[in-house]
Amino acid sequence: MVMPLISTHARELGASPTMTGLVGIFKHSQSISKSFLADVTASDRQSAVLGHFNAASSIGFILGPMIGGNLAETSNGFMKVALLTASIFVINSIMIHFTMKDNKSSPHPEITRNESSASLKKITSEEINFNPLDLFRSFTTFNWSSMWDLFLIKFCLGFSVILFRSNFSLLMKTRFDVSPSMLGYFISYSGIVSAVCGIFVGWLSKYYKNDAKLVYHMAILQFFTLLFLSSISSLWIFFLVLTPLSFITTVLRVAATSLTVQRGSGKEIGALLGLSQSVMSLARMLSPFISGLSLEVSTSGPALLGAMVTSIAVIIMTVRSQEPKEKSA
Repeated sequence: MVMPLISTHARELGASPTMTGLVGIFKHSQSISKSFLADVTASDRQSAVLGHFNAASSIGFILGPMIGGNLAETSNGFMKVALLTASIFVINSIMIHFTMKDNKSSPHPEITRNESSASLKKITSEEINFNPLDLFRSFTTFNWSSMWDLFLIKFCLGFSVILFRSNFSLLMKTRFDVSPSMLGYFISYSGIVSAVCGIFVGWLSKYYKNDAKLVYHMAILQFFTLLFLSSISSLWIFFLVLTPLSFITTVLRVAATSLTVQRGSGKEIGALLGLSQSVMSLARMLSPFISGLSLEVSTSGPALLGAMVTSIAVIIMTVRSQEPKEKSA
């Protein structure tokens, strides 16, 4: 709940770029948690476990924006939101200190903690302390020629959604003139949808029995959803169409990660997930600027541009199969 609480309304309430940047340095707790789960969960249970984790995390996106939105409309609203956020960080740190234990055994015998950069726990550390040399070295640890398409697909799918959501609060204010509290309710609704979807991601993955096909179908749905969002003029229709977008992004987060693991060999998994994090970090770095430029042209710009970028991923998956190759025994 911590980051949604403060980030939803920071720009509107006068938070400086320096302050926002400092907050961004310490906001990677979910990435670290996912790496820990990957380290302690067997491969055949990862989709279900990550789905449940995303569902639990979505509670923050349900409560945070509602609380932050209403506090933001009071006197000294941003200061109150910031103080509440800091208090939750402190409580969270205390809970982690007393409840989290280091796991000595791993269900991934092919990945050991002493295998340097392949350690799953070190992945997120490298994402926080981003180093271009480390990123370049990761290219030499696996067969890049057989994996470039998957990383480009993940970049396009993530980048397109982040394009739409980067300046979401400004978009809603400009296009529909919504208040901070109403914006909070909108984002909370998306969080509820994500939480519900996260519970059923494991079931959906088992139903498909094919993460490549699941990613392909979700990408097609994402294309049409973003295209529709770019043309909607009614606030409440816009609100309803956010439902499938939240469902799609929740499923894609889990299915794309699972597909990455399946396509990599044992000792490559750590490097693949680390590079995947770096690819998404690049998407997060570029999207706010590009989204802002497109928003200057039209309020439909971010969604329309997102649909175009998503179409690139769909075309790649249509031309190049993402099915994991059979691994020799």
